[in-house]
Amino acid sequence: MPHLDEPLPPSFGTYQNEHTKQWASKIASFDGFVIVTPEYNHGTSGVLKNAMDYLYAEWNNKAVGFVSSARSAGPARPSTFGWSPASCRWPTCANRSRCRC
Repeated sequence: MPHLDEPLPPSFGTYQNEHTKQWASKIASFDGFVIVTPEYNHGTSGVLKNAMDYLYAEWNNKAVGFVSSARSAGPARPSTFGWSPASCRWPTCANRSRCRC
């Protein structure tokens, strides 16, 4: 996928390029995602960020989980990106100790 090349912002939902329409259709067809990615400087890779930035409404209100690790001077450590398109709800929240909903 090329770097974002749509003439209008993704929030408009008016995609003009065929590759964006196909990507939007694919993402819209899922209820949630598990994204496996390496960590770069406490964030995701530029390629994944670009792919996520192409769309807006298609990501909304869907569950997402990130699986990642990063290497520093010591052993590999777990990583989080702080990106959550779907809000958790307290009674069913799996992360109650750090829940912010």
